[in-house]
Formats: sequence, structure tokens, C-alpha cells
Amino acid sequence: MAEHVEPWSLFTFLKSRGWKGIVEGSDSSNYSVGPLARLNAAAGMDTPKAQAAYTQMCIAMANMVVATGNNTARIAMSVERAAKGLIKGGNVTEGLLNKVEMAFRAYDPCLGCATHSLPGHLPLSVKIFGPNRQLVQELKRG
Repeated sequence: MAEHVEPWSLFTFLKSRGWKGIVEGSDSSNYSVGPLARLNAAAGMDTPKAQAAYTQMCIAMANMVVATGNNTARIAMSVERAAKGLIKGGNVTEGLLNKVEMAFRAYDPCLGCATHSLPGHLPLSVKIFGPNRQLVQELKRG
């Protein structure tokens, strides 16, 4: 694993493939993680073979990158796909915010709830840029 910094976020990628940008496909160096990260909270495994492997697994020190950090590139691609699929003819509605939230919750369902805890709702800002990178519209919630 290695890290790549953009002005707006940090991305982890497969170091052996090199940073290729936020792109999909078999050549991409982006990756995503899932439920295996939850093993750190497990008290044990249900099957003897899994329990034997669990017992052998002892980590004294680790530099952890949580699922959200590992999935940043995939989240960005999903949000972009959702926005491109929903914005037609420059028409942007409040419903877009819900769809964008759904796109990233697929990778990290806890993130939305964690941000709900203080203000009581998910603070979210979506900036819509035109073809010449000019800000066309901004939607805010929270």
C-alpha cells in the first residue's frame, strides 16, 4: 500500500501498480476493503478451523487505515457516477443530496450516522461544476 495526496483528500492504492488516478478497471491501482476489518472486534470464530487461524493471529502493533480511508477512491467514483446519472440538463434538485449520501454509505454505512450524532443530520455540500470548471450551483444540507 502507498498513499497519494490530492488537495481535497488522501488516497491509498496498490504500490506495486503505482498511482493511476481515480479510475476503474482491471489496470486500476485502487482497491476497496470490506467486512474483514471487523475481525478486530470479534471474540472468536464459530468453526474450529477459523478459530485456529484466529488464535494464531496476534498483532502487537499496526498502522491502521480504516475502511473509509481505504475506500476513498471507490467512494469518489461512486459519487461522481451518481451525480452524472442524476444531473440532466443542468437541473439539480435536493434529491441529489440523498443519492450522493447513498453512494458513499454503500462503502461506509457508519460515516453518515457518525456525522449525524452532533447536529442531528448529515452535513453535506455538493458543488456542481460546468465543463470549464466554473461553479454552477452549490447544494448544502446541515
